[in-house]
Amino acid sequence: MFVRLLSRRAFATRSDWQQIDRQLWLREITPQKATKAYRAAVSDDKNKKDMELLSRYALLLYRNKAWTELQSTYKAIDKLDRGRTLAKILEALHRFTTDSKSSLKTVIRNTSGRFLTPLEHRCISLVYLKSSLPFHALKSMNKYFSGSVSTSPDPFATRERLQAELRCKEFASALHTCDDLLRIDPRSVEARYLRARALFGDGKSIDAIMELTKLLDVGKGELTGQQRAFILQRRSDYRGDDLSGRIADLKRAHDLCPNLGCDRELVTLYYEKQMTAEQADLLGRITRTNDYVVELARADMSMHKKDYAAARLGYERARGLAATAFKADLKRSLGEIEAIMKKPTVNSKKK
Repeated sequence: MFVRLLSRRAFATRSDWQQIDRQLWLREITPQKATKAYRAAVSDDKNKKDMELLSRYALLLYRNKAWTELQSTYKAIDKLDRGRTLAKILEALHRFTTDSKSSLKTVIRNTSGRFLTPLEHRCISLVYLKSSLPFHALKSMNKYFSGSVSTSPDPFATRERLQAELRCKEFASALHTCDDLLRIDPRSVEARYLRARALFGDGKSIDAIMELTKLLDVGKGELTGQQRAFILQRRSDYRGDDLSGRIADLKRAHDLCPNLGCDRELVTLYYEKQMTAEQADLLGRITRTNDYVVELARADMSMHKKDYAAARLGYERARGLAATAFKADLKRSLGEIEAIMKKPTVNSKKK
């Protein structure tokens, strides 16, 4: 109803578009309906010079990857913005997927030494996040929040600040930001998952495990099988030395989504737990031959059976597939096998 009303008239107050953003975050309306409401508002003559409305519309188009409409919007902003700063930033965001280095240089060249509005800081933070410069992104995002006159929290900007805080390893601040998101939407799957990441980063692994367990319960009707498998896989990582708990989580995850790659972790855990029967059974069901972890597990299994010829072939295959960092370790393993195979046996000594 709210969207239909807005499509017939201009946005009356700032709270109108804040309400749209909130409804979009809570999934009460689709991105298409939100875009339609914004489009109706910006096309109204009363709003054609409203920079904040145009900027928010551009950010919505950016999130929805509506590139053609985004291009026409930042060109409209360019006509209004004499300093050309905001338009240049939005243009850089648009071009980032094809030319990231040039986009970052454009932003730095057009913003260095200038006074920037809060919305400009927010757009810059997105460029910095995409450029893997989280500290710069967080600095810009904090300036957006400190300069914003909004009385209602912006869930999308809050999420962007949270992502920057996590990448900067500012876990205590990230926990507060997660709480802000959960106040907007207590059932937010993303906020709970990111809260678990922040707790684990802050050294609270038990609390992180509990948060993911709660997420699995709260999101029963909303999570897909693949999402549940991903959360179980992450919970397994947080369990640390609890091998039994990790194996149980990974088995459930593998049942829900066999393509997630949990089997490669399982074969390693079975080896550490000395569950040779389970490891052998799982290896027998894995058909791919381009995974060095699986090949390494097969070689370890051959070593356990004292089939040194098969182990040597397995380690050689694993070394061919492994990244450089692991090749030295595999080389040592091959050296040990060669030494075992060259060692004279009791019968050869008698001869």
